[in-house]
Amino acid sequence: MESVQHRTIETNGIKMHIAEKGSGPLVLLLHGFPELWYSWRHQILALADSGYHAVAPDLRGYGDTDAPQGVDNYTYFHIVGDLIGLLNALGEEKVFVAGHDWGALTAWYLCLFRPDRVKALVNLSVQFTPRNLAIKPVDLMRKAFGDDYYVCRFQEPGKAEAELADTEKSIKTFLTYRKTGPPIFPDGLFESWSAPDTLPAWLSEEELRYYVDKFQKSGFTGGLNYYRNLNRNWELLAPWQGSKIMVPTKFVVGDEDVVYTTPGAKEYIHGDCFKSDVPLLEEIVIIEGAGHFITQERPNEVSQHILDFINKFQVWVDIEKARLQQSKETKRWLCFSRINDEMSILLDFKISGRKGYGCQIREGSLAGGAGERERVWLVMESIQHRTIETNGIKMHIAEKGSGPLVLLLHGFPELWYTWRHQILALADDGYHALAPDLRGYGDTDAPQGIDNYTCFHIVGDLIGLLNALGEEKVFVIGHDWGAVIAWYLCLFRPDRVKALVNLSVHFTRRNPDMKPVDLMRKAIGDGYYICRFQEPGLAEAEFADTEKTMRSILTYRNPAPPISPSGTSLEGSPAPPISPSGTSLEVSPSPQSLPDWLSEEDVQYYAQKFKRSGFTGGLNYYRNLNRNWELLAPWSGAKITIPTKFIVGELDMVYNAPGAKDYIHKGGFKSDVPFLHDIIVVNGAGHFINQERPHEISHHILDFIKRF
Repeated sequence: MESVQHRTIETNGIKMHIAEKGSGPLVLLLHGFPELWYSWRHQILALADSGYHAVAPDLRGYGDTDAPQGVDNYTYFHIVGDLIGLLNALGEEKVFVAGHDWGALTAWYLCLFRPDRVKALVNLSVQFTPRNLAIKPVDLMRKAFGDDYYVCRFQEPGKAEAELADTEKSIKTFLTYRKTGPPIFPDGLFESWSAPDTLPAWLSEEELRYYVDKFQKSGFTGGLNYYRNLNRNWELLAPWQGSKIMVPTKFVVGDEDVVYTTPGAKEYIHGDCFKSDVPLLEEIVIIEGAGHFITQERPNEVSQHILDFINKFQVWVDIEKARLQQSKETKRWLCFSRINDEMSILLDFKISGRKGYGCQIREGSLAGGAGERERVWLVMESIQHRTIETNGIKMHIAEKGSGPLVLLLHGFPELWYTWRHQILALADDGYHALAPDLRGYGDTDAPQGIDNYTCFHIVGDLIGLLNALGEEKVFVIGHDWGAVIAWYLCLFRPDRVKALVNLSVHFTRRNPDMKPVDLMRKAIGDGYYICRFQEPGLAEAEFADTEKTMRSILTYRNPAPPISPSGTSLEGSPAPPISPSGTSLEVSPSPQSLPDWLSEEDVQYYAQKFKRSGFTGGLNYYRNLNRNWELLAPWSGAKITIPTKFIVGELDMVYNAPGAKDYIHKGGFKSDVPFLHDIIVVNGAGHFINQERPHEISHHILDFIKRF
């Protein structure tokens, strides 16, 4: 065991301890509760001896890895984010993964979130559990097994820690537990459950002591916090409702494992459901006489099962035969992939050149004016409205037409109504145009609490909407915050998007070193409008005159960064649509007359809806920017792999923000969005471009989506 090397890696804001040995393809080994890297000690040696680089971390909250304070810091998104950061730090693009217990759960979600980073998976003890649309997991467990089920007993902070105060007894009892069925403790943990007088042959006193010493130092809170996030994970996982695990998988479990013998588990594993949820599930192995801690109880057998499976996916490239062949229209990469001992397959990947592919910057100046408005109002009544139940809320949608579905996502402070022109144009051209009021807006529900407005909640609403409509894959169009949400929809669920047209707001890669609001404060100052939006109630109070607010924001034309430091007047200085004056926010002066693309009827529609709903729902999107950043760690460095067209007005304040033009036009944008086809910069246009230039935007959308 002394040959196992140890070091610390900085990842996702924490210092992570890893144990490793060997060289070759990396195998990432993820432990469970209450365990450590040490649970994989046997497999580390076996894998290293077989030509692999075995890496087993102490997960967040365990052993010699940092244990951040606060239950909220232990979601799946934090844990998977740690692992993505680890792989990035190690320079590993794609790895084999093996998980046990909570490590298996984490591995399932690593594969769900980032299948591009996993070659193949071997999971032990805990099968995949699809998200139950109707009920949160802890609520379901209480209903099925009662409050004394161990997971339910773990929910109250401090309670389980007190019952586990005797670290040696706790570890000894956990590791030697052999009862089958759900662990239920009516008298408290371990009161009716005693550790054996002698340890089993597979667990020595020295090994037990290693665990005890580490948990005496760290405590159990970190690991228990994983359980305390089960319901929160359920909320945030709404975007993956109905998703499949699309990684080659092998599942191994002992026939005396408490998870395997829980009611319903065997039926799920051996029936059609497990294979349906994990389509690339190749093997299910049941080890007779084995309990839960199978990596330690049956070390040689488990090591062999892992090696047998991952050896199938090893790739050797023949340098003499693997070569890049180029011609004017075709690039070809030839390599040999060893699938098993009997068969080698020549892989031939072709990328055909296509006219029009690439980044094209165009300029235009088409306009829509008062004459068009008359036609719009004549046919506006033909737009249908209904309410759809999705992700725990009732969502209002406006729709028209039949054919392929085009999902139109509005920004702040807007509504479905922002897309009124495009709905008509798309419907006239044979598409089913659908524009929802997003969560917190218009006639859609506005849940209480800032935490209910993360990007995961919003994307979850949209996935639920598509599921309710029976739509598998759609075109997506976004503007402002709708564009931000559209980027995340494409990032989380590329399988549900045919193509994307985004307006005004370009993709922003995650900065691993600083939260976005903190970065804005540092770069632009506290007077920046997004920073001013952070304090609950402040912006709402200054937006009390709804009509004036809507008139001022929709007609805002200053392309400079929206900054107005405390005490600075609006006249003669760059000002946001809401601007600090002293210590409060002040709406900028309304124009004497409206532009020709915006009527009094339009302003009144917005004003009446926001007078009823208020602005809090939309402002809460901004108030989750830092929280989103924390939860988005699994997607650090991820690309948008959807065919994309981007349109922005040359006077748009987002386009004129510091660094935006360089990012958009000098390769950064194309690097992060590899299938970015077109960049359109519209001369003379401002931020609300889909209303200001309705004909042109409709034409650009149709021109692009017709390619697919």
